[in-house]
Amino acid sequence: MSFKPLLLFTLVLLPPFAMALDGPGTTAPGEEGAALATSMGVALPPPAPDRGADEGVGPFQRLVIDNAMLVDGLGAPPRGPVSLVIEQDTIRQITSQPPAPMAEEYRLDASGMTVLPGFVDAHVHIGNPLQGLAGPITPPEYVFKLWLAHGITTVRDVGSVMGLQWTVEHARRSDKNSIVAPSIIPYAMFTDRTIQHYPADYNYSDEQWRFGEAGNLWLQSAATGSPTWNDTLRELVDLDFTMVPTFTIYEVNRDVMRARLAEWHDGYTWPVLNTFFQPNPKLHGSYHMALAIKSSIVRRIPLAGLAV
Repeated sequence: MSFKPLLLFTLVLLPPFAMALDGPGTTAPGEEGAALATSMGVALPPPAPDRGADEGVGPFQRLVIDNAMLVDGLGAPPRGPVSLVIEQDTIRQITSQPPAPMAEEYRLDASGMTVLPGFVDAHVHIGNPLQGLAGPITPPEYVFKLWLAHGITTVRDVGSVMGLQWTVEHARRSDKNSIVAPSIIPYAMFTDRTIQHYPADYNYSDEQWRFGEAGNLWLQSAATGSPTWNDTLRELVDLDFTMVPTFTIYEVNRDVMRARLAEWHDGYTWPVLNTFFQPNPKLHGSYHMALAIKSSIVRRIPLAGLAV
């Protein structure tokens, strides 16, 4: 199944190291975070290793998945068993009967399994350089395989904070199927500025401040009713796109202890992350000190008056 990335404009809350270290020209654009972390003695993780011979198969000119229960993502109930015919990474046919075999096709028996469209995570960081202040940075191989295990086949790395070239290189290797990873869309911030506007007394190095101001980014992305604004909303409507008005980390605000004690942490969470997400104004997303209700209100996009 083909997906069209939505790339008209973006709202990105960049970590506090997204700035030049010593002035203009000292660090290549997009490499500020990695350079800052390195200057602080942080060891960056090596790139993801090449895909091993035992780590999956494909791609194929023709792939047939038989006997699957299908959830199509359009709101319809599951149905099956069905066969799906995929040619050159596009679903060409869904049938209730297995199609006749063809030469050089690859066939999978999905009996007892459910097939869904790949999930798209529109806000990720493959890594965070300042995580190195709490311990070893999460290896990209771990992150990629965790995403894939949860059905995420496309990610948008906002800010590319591990370094723009580092992120672009992983995206290129993923496109070539040389690493085990989702499709990666590297993303930078605004097109008309380097950093969003803040109050005069704002401290960009304080995560509590940054997340409290997150909602104001909507007001700085594009003027309500402008061509960019309307074109973006129109494309969302055309795609029948559902916008979730929060991130998981915001849900944690409502019950921090429940999130910290979730049963999967012992077996699946990278141990350093438990330290990284202790309340700390210096670490990205670790802002659970005194977030007020006023700061956590999410602004809604006004759709009224949009001609579609």
